[in-house]
Amino acid sequence: MRKIIEIFLITIFLISSTPSLALTSLSREEQQTNHHYFYTTPSLLSTLRGNWLYVGGNGPGNYSKIQEAIDIASDNDTIFVYHGTYFENIIITKSIELIGEDKNTTIINGNGAGTVINISVNYVNISGFTIKNSSVESEGIKIRTNYNIIYDCNISSNKHYGLYLDANPTHNIIKFNTFFNNSFGIFTNNANLNNISSNTFTGNTDYGIYLSTSYDNLISDNKFTENNYGIRIKGSERNTITKNLIMNNNYGLYFCCGTLNNLAYNNVFIYNPEWNAYDRLGNTWDNGIIGNYWDDYTGIDADGNGIGDTPYTIVDEKIDNFPLMEPYFKSLPEPPKIKGQTNGKTGISYDYIFNAKDPDDDDVQYIIDWGDGNYDTTGLNSSGVDVIVKHTWAKKGTYIIKARAKDTYGLIGPEATLSVTMPKNIAMNMPLFLQKLFQRFPFIEKILKQILL
Repeated sequence: MRKIIEIFLITIFLISSTPSLALTSLSREEQQTNHHYFYTTPSLLSTLRGNWLYVGGNGPGNYSKIQEAIDIASDNDTIFVYHGTYFENIIITKSIELIGEDKNTTIINGNGAGTVINISVNYVNISGFTIKNSSVESEGIKIRTNYNIIYDCNISSNKHYGLYLDANPTHNIIKFNTFFNNSFGIFTNNANLNNISSNTFTGNTDYGIYLSTSYDNLISDNKFTENNYGIRIKGSERNTITKNLIMNNNYGLYFCCGTLNNLAYNNVFIYNPEWNAYDRLGNTWDNGIIGNYWDDYTGIDADGNGIGDTPYTIVDEKIDNFPLMEPYFKSLPEPPKIKGQTNGKTGISYDYIFNAKDPDDDDVQYIIDWGDGNYDTTGLNSSGVDVIVKHTWAKKGTYIIKARAKDTYGLIGPEATLSVTMPKNIAMNMPLFLQKLFQRFPFIEKILKQILL
């Protein structure tokens, strides 16, 4: 066997030492491609999501300011920001992903001057930051565009709006964020078809959410506590408010000022001392089967179906026809722990372990984005049990595994991530003529892999 390997290595050496022989059978285009590959800096090779830029690290090529990295970035690039406090007012004019290392320690501070993050382009993703300290008349985040995602951020201590959706923004997703100690957590003006879900609004001095002249939005699975108003909806139509916990605010849910045709059902109203809800307009408080839970409902459930036998009166003749006897509010699963190889080689299958606990001890499944355009969804498994999933990366690059746990009720918990680098690729590290040789003689490639791996 050793003799065979020696002969093989000598053969490879002779071929690779004769460039004219090696490239003779290649077309001009193939020769140019071959040459280009070997003179491209590996760290600049694009992944499926564009290039990665870094802010706040100590290595070469790191930027000291987030705006500097944004200015040099291109559409589809990813900017990763290491923990620290960045006193900046950022303008995003490119479709990028902006990721903070840790939302509690990666802080963008507007220093009391203007908007902290201004998004003026479609398809921007922001996650993993504390965004704070806008000016008195500005906001933590302003969005006037479409198809943006803001998730897993702390948006706090902004003197006016935490997040402002303005001038007809549509199809934005606002999820898994905490809005704390702002004047308004979220304010919308002519904002339609947006998804505001699985957020926490607490300690906002005026409103958790204020929708103004906004249509067809979904507000679901949020927690509103210790705000002045939990939710106010003004002059808006066809919004759905469902599965929210509205507890211990001064005022709960307020429909006012020409608001019509909105649907509020399966929410939980507990101890909002001024009133749980107020509506004298044409809105609906049940979906024909299920209403809401009201802590001051005094009816009975003689047939034991979980629905009160008499309607709940909100104000005057406005009623919830199907009040719930018990609150429907379940906790979200915790973010999963991800364990596995963080450095490896392409073409090799690796095992990754996912484990999330559900506070209600419900079974969970895992929704996994491998960062290379491939996704997996596991079956249901017991809470807190290790689940092994295999994955293989085909191309060199740095990938971010993203995973969430989903319980049996469809509630999806916060995201967890793991960065994985695949720096080695035998086929890609070989000249094109050797790749063609391996295609004709597969057994030679197998021998080489045994040697190098």
